[in-house]
Amino acid sequence: MGEREHGIKFYLHKCAVKYDNPAILDIPFECGDRGNVDKNNIKYVMCYDKNDPLLEPYCGVDWCFCHWPSASIHSFEETKQQIITESSKEPTIDKVGWYGNIFSPLDDVPEYHTRPLLKKIGDENPDIFDIVHILPQQSIIDNKIPNYLSLPDLIRYKYLIDIGGNGYSGRLKWLLFSGRPLIIVDRVYVEYFHKDLIPYKHYIPVNMDLSDLLEKVEWMKNNNEQCLIMAKNAFEFAASNFTEEKLIERAYYAYNNVSNYLKTK
Repeated sequence: MGEREHGIKFYLHKCAVKYDNPAILDIPFECGDRGNVDKNNIKYVMCYDKNDPLLEPYCGVDWCFCHWPSASIHSFEETKQQIITESSKEPTIDKVGWYGNIFSPLDDVPEYHTRPLLKKIGDENPDIFDIVHILPQQSIIDNKIPNYLSLPDLIRYKYLIDIGGNGYSGRLKWLLFSGRPLIIVDRVYVEYFHKDLIPYKHYIPVNMDLSDLLEKVEWMKNNNEQCLIMAKNAFEFAASNFTEEKLIERAYYAYNNVSNYLKTK
């Protein structure tokens, strides 16, 4: 069983136990980064196309709320607590930090162009950004990849940025706990909670094409107090919404919607 399948089944199993309904374990689900691509074959998914909000009810809890072993995250809760611990410390690097694979998206999503563009902007402005490309390798499990930086270690940066990948971004949920001002680049594929995040309350929005990135970073540097309030709001949002009870409720909500859809087939 792959790590994604295992992670999804983790919360479906918790649902089945809480609601005393073994049928929950039989619900069809999709492990891909783009949710229900085939609208005639609806399944329980981890994300949805925000341009088609009718797909949102089928979006449950993704596998990263359990773990992400290939990114050296063996427990959502453990990594969350490590990030919270680091968030209480003053940042040591006065830059925008991001570490990841700039070549992961396929050519049918904007991030195929914008992840490399983010790296280019970072390289051209090294006093503002640390944008570090990391190739995916199995050795990440042992933290042996050159330039590898764990999510808790990323909190040393004063500012953080999140950008979509080959679909949705699984790391966003952890960054909300960071206590750091967070830039969120607009994207097509989002998780269920994304619609409840409010620009300039929880995060600093940046256009999908990154055309206003430098402008927004300059604004952040000139409005530190407002940014810290946003970081606090983001933390409180995550702490309130990403409890085991709330996650089980969301998984059950998506299960019921998929189940009701299947009854109409």
